[in-house]
Amino acid sequence: MRKTFGPWLAMAALVYTIDAGAAPTALRDTSVNLWFGSAVGDGLRSDGLTSVANGVTADYIDGIQNVLAIMQSTGNFRFDTQNSTRTAASRAMCLDFGTQYPGPLPFGNGSSNQCVNVLQAMHNYATGDVAIQNLRYGQAVQKLVRFTWMEAGYAYRLGYGSDMDLNGVIDSPPVRVSCIAPQDPAAACQTWLLTPSQAPGTAAFFRFPLLKNGEGPAEFLGSYGMPFSQTFTRK
Repeated sequence: MRKTFGPWLAMAALVYTIDAGAAPTALRDTSVNLWFGSAVGDGLRSDGLTSVANGVTADYIDGIQNVLAIMQSTGNFRFDTQNSTRTAASRAMCLDFGTQYPGPLPFGNGSSNQCVNVLQAMHNYATGDVAIQNLRYGQAVQKLVRFTWMEAGYAYRLGYGSDMDLNGVIDSPPVRVSCIAPQDPAAACQTWLLTPSQAPGTAAFFRFPLLKNGEGPAEFLGSYGMPFSQTFTRK
């Protein structure tokens, strides 16, 4: 049976209150260095390679190896292992379903642990949203996140906090983006942590047939515990 998480729709608000009196600052796209966590049981990980820029070694760096990793002017985060489709992807993100999926996975070679060319998109809730750039130490905000990859005529999506079949019900709990450094509430944030907002990191898994005029109807493939963590800093 499909899990539903309707109550999260009402909880899509800032975890800690931002100072409403602070003067708004115009945002722009900002390049970041990105690291995935490697805890036992993580369902999403890096592909094991690294990038280097400005003396920093990270799992992924914006503008290196055809990777996009940015904080957007919209106040969200975006990650793509193939920023330009004119250039072949040289990086990937890895998925590990463990023993959760009943039978072979419906993409790639069917194994439970695979690496895919992925686009990670973040979206805000209609109310209670705050740009992640405006967070300060000790503050956090909930966001919607989807990981998308294409395979054999389908778009596959793993979502946290999304309503991918548009039935008005949130498919799974959202993610939480926190400012973790510097440890000074008055200073602009330099390091962010992105994790599922609830254990065990439940994600909704869908696929959509690719048609000539877009995507076909959503097919729900189940809800799975896919915990992960991402840390990113300004490049």
